[in-house]
Amino acid sequence: MTVWIRLYKTALVIIFTLNLSLAANIPEANDINCIIEQSQTIYRNFMKQSFMIRMQLEYKEKFFNSQDKENLRLLAQKASTELNQLIDKQEKLKQAIEDYSGDDWEQKFGENRLFRRLANNISLSRENMLKTDFVTAIACDEYNKNRIFKNILNVIESDPNPGEYVELLRAKIYANLSKVDIAYFDTAKKELSKLFIRSNILQETDVETLIEDYKLTYDKPEQRDGILNYELPSPLANDPEFVLPVVFLQRKLDENAFEKWIAKNPEIKPILGALVLADLDSKADFEDITTFEVKLAVLSAWNEGAVKYNKLLESLCSVDKFKTPLVLYVTAISYAETKPEESVKLLIDASKMQKNNFDKMLNIEPATAASQGCLLAYKTFAKEKADKELTVLTFENYFQLAEGDTDQKIKYLYCGVLNSLGEQGQSRELLEEISNDDASSYRCQAKYDLITDQIQADHKLE
Repeated sequence: MTVWIRLYKTALVIIFTLNLSLAANIPEANDINCIIEQSQTIYRNFMKQSFMIRMQLEYKEKFFNSQDKENLRLLAQKASTELNQLIDKQEKLKQAIEDYSGDDWEQKFGENRLFRRLANNISLSRENMLKTDFVTAIACDEYNKNRIFKNILNVIESDPNPGEYVELLRAKIYANLSKVDIAYFDTAKKELSKLFIRSNILQETDVETLIEDYKLTYDKPEQRDGILNYELPSPLANDPEFVLPVVFLQRKLDENAFEKWIAKNPEIKPILGALVLADLDSKADFEDITTFEVKLAVLSAWNEGAVKYNKLLESLCSVDKFKTPLVLYVTAISYAETKPEESVKLLIDASKMQKNNFDKMLNIEPATAASQGCLLAYKTFAKEKADKELTVLTFENYFQLAEGDTDQKIKYLYCGVLNSLGEQGQSRELLEEISNDDASSYRCQAKYDLITDQIQADHKLE
């Protein structure tokens, strides 16, 4: 009897210990929510970090430099690896839930839809991993691109019920391959056609499918009106991931597309400017680019630091149609430290041009630009007699554009410049004007200078 009691107690202990062990392996709601958020964050971060490089491909169907290509490959590869690791973890959580046989299963995982959310997120994670693999492929050499494409297609073919975006991904692969081998064109069109007739498709997938189809056929005359008149549905109308591909498509057919889109979607202006700048900075010619697009690029260069782009800016200034107040002004800024004389000349030209035809993208008053030329001249070369002609031209240009509303500081500085250049009479006349101007903050200083000049003159007579 004692033996049976001992066995019974031992069995109870084993069952109790086993239950504790099983309970310890059952995922909690927080575990599942955290891993779902983690997997989605990885993909969101990848899309954000890779955005500008991916838009290069949408804009020009090429990478602007080899470093961008490599950066994109590394970003995509890293995201794919991390997603793959999280898919394994999610699968283990899913299996643990499926193996759980407690009476409270429905309460723990059913009523709150936790199990369904986990299963759906596993599918989403797999889809996002395929997307990052696709990006990895287009950032590889031809051999590795084809190898990765083949792997993606094999994964898709092994799925008896591929999701709508997975099917779109298959079409995108064939569309990409058709750029090298036209034999894939019909296959890509066929895959896209399947999506057009698929019911209950998400709006995002539907729009991207149409964009992909337009990319394949934009050069067909019958597609022109459809592309140029296409408008994104309102939920996507402000999403750059959808807006920019449409903008770039329309740009292929209408050189004024950027200007039209910025008028209604001003938030894309800095993005377009940065992309045009990167493109211009990577090549030696300015074919197929409008003056408006150049100005977008120059604004971007100004924001990033004009000095970095002074060679490009100098090249742009050599093209007559690009000689706008904005281009001249920003080029002048890029020269301020290294070539002050050239910078001042450009500021003179920019201010005059701004007076004749105000450039809203520069949005600086002509006299303000001219005054900056005066200050730069004063700081660097204005008192050198060898540069007398340029110095006088710089200040006189400012006074003409100021039209009586003169900055008293510049007027006073000019007095000192004229005196250094041997024009004491003209300097004295200006000092007297300033000293007699009750509103001038330099009135007392001008009076002091007049007295000092007179004392010095008297000493010379003694």
